[in-house]
Amino acid sequence: GSVSQPVTLRLSEDGQTFFDSTLEFVYFRRPVLTGAHPLGGPTTGATSVIYGAGLHAVLADPSAARCLLGGLPTAVSAISPTGDTLTCELPAMPEGFVLGVGYSIAVAIDGVSFVENHDRLGRFAYYTPPTNASMAPITGHTEAAVEVVVYAGGFDPSAKGLEPGCRFGAAGT
Repeated sequence: GSVSQPVTLRLSEDGQTFFDSTLEFVYFRRPVLTGAHPLGGPTTGATSVIYGAGLHAVLADPSAARCLLGGLPTAVSAISPTGDTLTCELPAMPEGFVLGVGYSIAVAIDGVSFVENHDRLGRFAYYTPPTNASMAPITGHTEAAVEVVVYAGGFDPSAKGLEPGCRFGAAGT
């Protein structure tokens, strides 16, 4: 069957004679959550992509979808048309949250019926972004590979369960 199905609300004053209204109600299948990435982000805020199936059930109104991070409702910025990804906008680290502690992630495609899967999604943890970054060398030839070493306080992605990366400008790795 389909992922979601809109039906027209019918009203009756006597329980016998029903009249169609202009209101619709949408039945949807509970989405299946299979993963989340990344599971960590800076204290300044981040995004986390949720993977699964049936995440597009209410695409007629994607603004209704919500994520829940450790009990705190957050916004959804995107839902793929195929329903296999949903992007949660995670705020700057909320008061009361602790650095490095993993918080559960849940998703409600209708903004109300939250679904969790701790075994598949894991937990999201905030970390302090690197500070006082420097690198050597600071220049390189355009026709040859150049190894660049980055120095930064608090830059320890492996300890945070993250994959390090560098980007020079808008593109590159």
